[in-house]
Amino acid sequence: MLLVLLGHIGLTTSFNDTYLHRWIYSFHMPLFFWIAGFLFDTKPQGVKFLVRKAKRLLIPLFVLTTIVFVPKVYLSQFALRPIEGGWMNYLESLFIPSDNPVQPLWFLIVLFCVYVVGWVYVWVLGRYNWGGWLLIGLISAFASFLCSGIEVLGISGILYYFPYFCLGIICRKLKVTDYCRLFSMPISIVLFCLLCVVVYYSLNKYLSAIVGLSFSISLIGWLGKRGVSLFPHLRNYTFCIYLLQWFTMVFVRIVFFNLLHINIWGCYCLMFLFGLFIPILIAKLILVFPYKNNSFIGLCRIRADCHN
Repeated sequence: MLLVLLGHIGLTTSFNDTYLHRWIYSFHMPLFFWIAGFLFDTKPQGVKFLVRKAKRLLIPLFVLTTIVFVPKVYLSQFALRPIEGGWMNYLESLFIPSDNPVQPLWFLIVLFCVYVVGWVYVWVLGRYNWGGWLLIGLISAFASFLCSGIEVLGISGILYYFPYFCLGIICRKLKVTDYCRLFSMPISIVLFCLLCVVVYYSLNKYLSAIVGLSFSISLIGWLGKRGVSLFPHLRNYTFCIYLLQWFTMVFVRIVFFNLLHINIWGCYCLMFLFGLFIPILIAKLILVFPYKNNSFIGLCRIRADCHN
């Protein structure tokens, strides 16, 4: 989630061309889908599973898109991605993730569809078979080359990220993390340097993602071996940070950068800090109210979705 925040601190469109942005986006989203697959229950599940995921992912998508759409139409002059076409684009923004007024929300519909595909596969297969997950993952990777331009329901994104979801399932079943105790700081450093080289020369995106995944697992394995826990107090708020960070970051960009013309590096720091701590503060304030009396509060009583 900290990588997500760093990837979203762009004040201008030129930020997308920076090495930091390319380094983060080379592996952090594949890592999210790998984790989702690693924690996915491969036993046959009923429709309640999809209903639970729809409540967790699609309700926030609908609510936040609706809240943001109207003000963004009027404030498009300050937006990096202005809404073109006016009000007619509302429905389009719900079904085409790349056109959503809140850009980070593309992840919600793509992750939900990935869960649906995984649920259907489990329902058809009826039992776990890691070879089958490997096969369907390879088919999805191949199909992503053929369907790279299909944006409806994020199909191109689903096909690209589903192989990492399958890889997470395979790694869990083969107990790959049992070997984390063999990882050491030198191995993590070598993988980190390799990732930097792969990103610098813009090599194959699958290669950079696999190297980034290996680096992440190695680093966490090495830290875990020493009993180091990374930011444990933030874990209960990861999904809340994801849902609300865009609002606070846009506020900083419009007020402090566009209107007050604060130093760009100061704005970068403010965007990161606001994006991290304001959602946590909002969640803490909301959770003061009784959960049973307000179902919307449940959106903030969330760890990362893949943990549920």
